[in-house]
Amino acid sequence: CVCVCVFAILLLVSPAMAEHEAKTRDALAHVLAQVGGPLDLVLDTDLVPMLNKIAGFSFLREHGVVRIFKLSQSATWDADRKKVFLLRATIENADILASRVREFCRSSAETFSVIAVPRRDPVFDMIMEEEGLFGMLDFHELQLDLIAIDTDVYSFLLPTFFADFFLHGDQSHLVWIARGLHSLFTTTGVPRRVIGLGSCAQMISDLLRLDWPDTTPSPARAAPDAVVIIDRTVDLASPLCSPLSYGALLDETFGFSGNQFSVGSSLMGKGDGDDSSMATVTVDATDEIYASVRDLNMARVGGVLKAHAVRLGVSYDEVRAATAASLSEMRRAVSGLGKLQVAQRSLRVHVRAAEKVLEATARDDLSQLWETEHAALAGEPAEVIEYLEEMICRQVPAESALRLACLLSVCGGGLKPKVYESIKTLFLHSYGYQHLVTLHQLGQVGLFKQESRTNTFAQFRKMLSLLSEDQPSPAAAAPAPAAASTARAAAESGSEPHPPPLYGYMPLLARLVHFVVTGEGSRRRGTGSTGGTLRDRLDTLGAVLNSDASCSVFADSLAPRADDRPRPEAGPATTLVVVLGGASMAELSALRSLGAQQGRTYLFVVTSLINRNTFLDGLIFKGKPSTES
Repeated sequence: CVCVCVFAILLLVSPAMAEHEAKTRDALAHVLAQVGGPLDLVLDTDLVPMLNKIAGFSFLREHGVVRIFKLSQSATWDADRKKVFLLRATIENADILASRVREFCRSSAETFSVIAVPRRDPVFDMIMEEEGLFGMLDFHELQLDLIAIDTDVYSFLLPTFFADFFLHGDQSHLVWIARGLHSLFTTTGVPRRVIGLGSCAQMISDLLRLDWPDTTPSPARAAPDAVVIIDRTVDLASPLCSPLSYGALLDETFGFSGNQFSVGSSLMGKGDGDDSSMATVTVDATDEIYASVRDLNMARVGGVLKAHAVRLGVSYDEVRAATAASLSEMRRAVSGLGKLQVAQRSLRVHVRAAEKVLEATARDDLSQLWETEHAALAGEPAEVIEYLEEMICRQVPAESALRLACLLSVCGGGLKPKVYESIKTLFLHSYGYQHLVTLHQLGQVGLFKQESRTNTFAQFRKMLSLLSEDQPSPAAAAPAPAAASTARAAAESGSEPHPPPLYGYMPLLARLVHFVVTGEGSRRRGTGSTGGTLRDRLDTLGAVLNSDASCSVFADSLAPRADDRPRPEAGPATTLVVVLGGASMAELSALRSLGAQQGRTYLFVVTSLINRNTFLDGLIFKGKPSTES
């Protein structure tokens, strides 16, 4: 069933993604032609995944690139060729660029080219002017704002967007996000309507409707029926929970950069256990092995990988048998040998990666952490507070304690004043008073605060059956490590229902999107089995979300006369989902699962992929405590 669903997604989505990548590659070739070669490309490390996806080194070499260097203070570069800097125009990159250009100016009087992604920034230009380098730089822009990182996932690769917009109020990215969506619409077709949840979603919607692209869907490919834009602040709880799906755990263990992660060479089957050299692994659903386990609960991965190993063994046996047969049969068998070898390498990588994931999650206290998180989600704070205080006193990493504190606050609609002050004081005593800044910033975005009059999460928990025990046909909760062998047996026999990607909890973001699109999942009386009309569903959500005056809930026609457009014949309905502030692999897995049950395909656009380790990155104060008296 998983393989069939993935195959359907590939057929529906891959042409649009391939077309979008081709346009991006053409834009890169055009800019490199303007700069002229031969040249050395100095690359912002944040752009490496994007460049690897759209253009390999052979493509760059065809367009004049001789060598590639990383943009850093310590990198050593040659001075014998023109230097072209491909970077995001941030303050940090401006400081590095200024210092490196000055070094080259001592031995060379040539100009340097800067290719800003996705655009030049006035602050960046001002820094260059103050450093006296503006006249030495030849500026270009490259709108590499949206990149496909899987067969159904696009990313803007903006890991700081959540803090930039929701904490600092920086709206500079919004016009480029809207432009990136416009560019995507030229390949997918313009959706009939835009549905939004959140203030940032409202701004993006307004920009999309200012100047929508004059495009129509390809006759062979239906345009999405809607684009759902949702703010990360609508669901702050899900990214804080421990994931259980293979793709999400792989991200937590190794750390995805786009759709790639770095591992020791031994995991790739190279060397004798020596991890001194690193190798890069690319993962997406075009890899049959990864596609079959990406969204599965970790307890079921072993059985599926075992089945792949048996299948590949049978295929190799067939090839061996064919070598003793006629030449025509041998030719047919050998023609598939390349695919078998690719699948075998992928299987080897994922078996070893799964072992590493299990090692990383084989902690004695992991089961207790899952139970504590579930208690927070269920609105049972007493045991959560006790466990949290114990974590702080044991001085576990500050990030781990903050995640649980934030989860407790979000799920409870804030903390009672006495509990809030107690946790705050204990945390500051244990980790340092520099974290006053951290707690203030968490409060600004609604992650750690005193209780308010309404608890939106508790209302959604009941209305959308977020917990396994609340569902009419409860999905099996993820098994604890002690029950892993029993779960594997059930998975291999096919008797176990598909469990949620988080411990006994279906992510709120996934439920909200699926409910607003299909009407499925609501337990509120009066909405009917399918949630009523779209307006009824929005009114239902608005009654909960509008307790926060800054949260908009809306639906508008996106393209003029969208309802008059001819509808393509067959094919599953496709919905474009845009998450502003990042989404986790577990949330994407949950929404894929819900869509598969209804025969609906979801296509995702995220500002970045996040996990529970990276979600709070931009909000935690990284400085050291002051030593001044």
